Amino acid sequence: MFAATTVTETSLLVRGIIYQPYFMIVMAVSSVVVWAAPQSWDWSRELTVKKAIVTGTLFLLALVLLTLQSYNPFIYFNF
Repeated sequence: MFAATTVTETSLLVRGIIYQPYFMIVMAVSSVVVWAAPQSWDWSRELTVKKAIVTGTLFLLALVLLTLQSYNPFIYFNF
């Protein structure tokens, strides 16, 4: 792991794939959502009509995006 060896071509390829700007931006946005957003228990403690509409809309959007994908391994995963 910390040996003084040469870097292989495959490790450079993986580094080139992982450190693309898109993935770095998605990771930064995900970090902000995870650490700065209110917890779901606190947010849903008082469920108003507006919160119910937002939650239902996000759920339907997630279902639409799930069905529009050409391949999704989650659908074929056996529990």
